[in-house]
Amino acid sequence: MFFCTVFFTNLKFFFNVFLSLLYRGWKMLDLKRYTTIRLLGEGGFARVHLVVDEVTGEEYALKELIPQEDEVSHLQNLEKLLMEFTLLVALPQHSNVVRVFETDFKNGYLMEAFGASLTKNIHLVGKFRHLIQIMMGIFQGLNHFHQNGKLHLDVKPSNVLISRDQYGNIQVKLTDPLVLGKDKSLFFGTSEYAAPEFMAYVGGDSPKADMFAAGIIFYQLLFGSFRSDPWGVRHDSDASKFYDFRFNRKPRSLKIKWPEEIRQLIAELLSHRPKKRPDASSCIERLKPFLEEEDKE
Repeated sequence: MFFCTVFFTNLKFFFNVFLSLLYRGWKMLDLKRYTTIRLLGEGGFARVHLVVDEVTGEEYALKELIPQEDEVSHLQNLEKLLMEFTLLVALPQHSNVVRVFETDFKNGYLMEAFGASLTKNIHLVGKFRHLIQIMMGIFQGLNHFHQNGKLHLDVKPSNVLISRDQYGNIQVKLTDPLVLGKDKSLFFGTSEYAAPEFMAYVGGDSPKADMFAAGIIFYQLLFGSFRSDPWGVRHDSDASKFYDFRFNRKPRSLKIKWPEEIRQLIAELLSHRPKKRPDASSCIERLKPFLEEEDKE
């Protein structure tokens, strides 16, 4: 019943996804062939477990819906989960976006197991080079979304997966995008990282909203804490306070010993005017010299 309701209310959206899945030789997710190893994380409506395929021995991450007693709430959460999956599966593969594989359209979906969230792995950011590598990965992932006509709309540390390779370099993958429902006047994002126009829904569903969120993360990484807010707003404040400060006040100046180009880039990303924020491809080009300088040393 849940699947039918969700499917027919989003018929065109899911039809395009089915074509994409069939083209890729997609198979229905069979939960019986996977054994849970441990819990990786839990959000507002889903849990993610590390699982192993008993047939191949390969490890994956399984995102499963948390059951709700209220049928309406359960249906709404299922719709979010399926639209998240369909957005990711419709994107061409990219090294900075998590890969998704199968879904059963009622419990959850299977994706690649990769590192851990930036929230849990902030200790890996030990050098300036690591910080730049993380931001470069975020911008490259967002550029892939935007170049393919998609938006993430929920860029935050818990949705950025990172891992360190054998050479000590940090690899990055974006996960868990937010897909807006039909009523776009409602705000469903994360207040701490949401652009002011997105919270007020004044042209908020644009690539520039993603760039604002990336700017917040950039600022926080420089200070070494995800509790640091450019406007000094407490992380547990309500959405109206975040909106008021971001739209009506200027962020605090970056009085730190980092290159002026970095401080200028962050200031542009945090502008309350979307047109003044650089796009992802521009940010990539502006960060390249810093990685090239490190390579020469």
